Amino acid sequence: MLLEKLRRNPDVNAHLVVAPGGMGKTWLCRNLAASLLDDSSDNRSPVLIQAENLREYIAEVGSAHVQVASVFDLYDLYTRAQGMERQYDRGTFELAIICGNIVLVVDGLDELTTMLQERFDLNKFLESVVELSSSLSSSHILLTTRDSLLVDDGLTSRLSIARYELLGFDHSDWKRYAAKRFSNHAYKEELTAKLTSALSSLKFADEGGRIVPFFVDVLCNVIEDDATTDLHQSFDLSSGHTPYPSNNEVIDHLIHSVFRREIRRQSIDVDIDQLMMVVTELVSEQGDSFGLDTLKHALALWWDTRADALLEKVSLNPLFLKGAQSLRLRYDFLQSYFRSLFLIQCLRDGLHTPEALNAFAKSNAAQSLEVAYLRKYYEGKYTELDQQVLMLIPKFREQTRSDNNRKVELGRRAISGLLKIYVAARNFTSAKISEKLIDLFPSSADMKSIDGVSIFGEFPPLDFTGVMVFNSKFLDYKNFGRSKFEGARFVSCIFENCLVENAMSSTLHLADFDSSCSLGDVATLVTSSRNSQVVEQKAIESECLAFLRSFYKSGNMFDPKPAWIKFSEKVRGLKSKGLDKLVPKFLVVKAKKGSDTHYELSADFESSAKGFIDNNYVDAGMRSFIDFVK
Repeated sequence: MLLEKLRRNPDVNAHLVVAPGGMGKTWLCRNLAASLLDDSSDNRSPVLIQAENLREYIAEVGSAHVQVASVFDLYDLYTRAQGMERQYDRGTFELAIICGNIVLVVDGLDELTTMLQERFDLNKFLESVVELSSSLSSSHILLTTRDSLLVDDGLTSRLSIARYELLGFDHSDWKRYAAKRFSNHAYKEELTAKLTSALSSLKFADEGGRIVPFFVDVLCNVIEDDATTDLHQSFDLSSGHTPYPSNNEVIDHLIHSVFRREIRRQSIDVDIDQLMMVVTELVSEQGDSFGLDTLKHALALWWDTRADALLEKVSLNPLFLKGAQSLRLRYDFLQSYFRSLFLIQCLRDGLHTPEALNAFAKSNAAQSLEVAYLRKYYEGKYTELDQQVLMLIPKFREQTRSDNNRKVELGRRAISGLLKIYVAARNFTSAKISEKLIDLFPSSADMKSIDGVSIFGEFPPLDFTGVMVFNSKFLDYKNFGRSKFEGARFVSCIFENCLVENAMSSTLHLADFDSSCSLGDVATLVTSSRNSQVVEQKAIESECLAFLRSFYKSGNMFDPKPAWIKFSEKVRGLKSKGLDKLVPKFLVVKAKKGSDTHYELSADFESSAKGFIDNNYVDAGMRSFIDFVK
């Protein structure tokens, strides 16, 4: 279906395939690209960009120099990561997409968000997709993501992006898969029967009876391995709690069962929770591929003299692909899964090692799979999480006080990543997390204060009212301008790329930014807010002038009835329904004539109003009036 849609004239700006990890998105993208490439009747060139192929490059060179805000930015990054000479400059590349000469397939929007964090502007990227596609309505662009919340239905509808849910295998699907998978085996009927038995007896299927392809593939690997030793051995899926912290769902039980099977099968004389600690930390730190020597070193830290023997056995795990000098995760989404387990361990044990800091720093995207996994894990464990976060924050803050800039930045990113997990797991409102930050980041100042917070990327607007903020960093925090600022003061703070047009709090002008701050584009926000406030103040004063002139006639005091008063439609306190609220401080009732009530200025306010009308002079009385009505 998707192949045909990519061959036809497009009727949407792009196609978005959404599915959890292990559903086959990467396989789908590779096969679509290969089919388009093999079609000799089609002159269009497929360009396949896979987020997983960018990981090693980003890990090596870092992301500080990267900014992806358009389709071409991503293409340019991809060519650099692959060590390729760029085939197209920006103009040629965008023209080729506009004309439909390039079919662009991007696999893993969610991974790009997690990997590049604030360096990947998803909204601008999607706007770039729409701009290219709508120019001639000839573009073919396919995107995939694991996170259904990353690009929601409202956004896809507004941008005219067709959305597809990738379903798991039904009974006939996995039957066909098994027949093809085992077709060259001498005992293919027996292997298929074992798979059928395993899938039928174990709770792999969802409510619709469909099974995640990852589960089928893992079972096939296990069954193939068993066929070399014992054709009649069955796969034993655990159903109780795993011996290490997890969500205890089907995927957790399957991963645990595979490791448990390998420990028994390979006679690995170690505790499974210790082995999982080694694997989860290693994958979190190294990514989806790491050297055998790196694994050996990690094993030696726990089991010194047995490291060589353990390395040989552990590397046979069917969740890994073994190369000459390295191991690679067989399934790319396992990287996020293992990091999630490691993060839970870090929180429970209060770990603040470089590996722990890196794990939190890599989980800095609010929509990352790690955040989603930990949110589920901590359901009903809020007190436990509060205590763990309260214990970790001071350790992370200590890192930000280092003389080493790299350590400082790592500490800041780790703080931001931890806060993303905390806010998501506790489902905090803006008001609640604002209160919590004061508790989590106390200072020695004798006032409400926050010392050393770091917020990178997506985060709720905060209430800084009456708070002094010290030694903090805000990077790509687009909701900063939507926060509350009355009486706030910022000292020695850093702001970078926090500007969003038309996203400005009405109280930003009330904040004080000390000269020790590095304002970046927040300086533009502050100036714009203050200019806006001046314009708003002038408008209010103009409405006040029109209202007060109703109480003078030919330069003399006058007592109008409401029908003769110039009320305002813009200033709340000068609307007709608010007239009696001005009595008795600013107005008094002069007389009642029939059904009409006549008003005049109060004795205490009369001179202030006269000075304002005649000389545009705002004294204390007039200031009180303006503050009251606005």
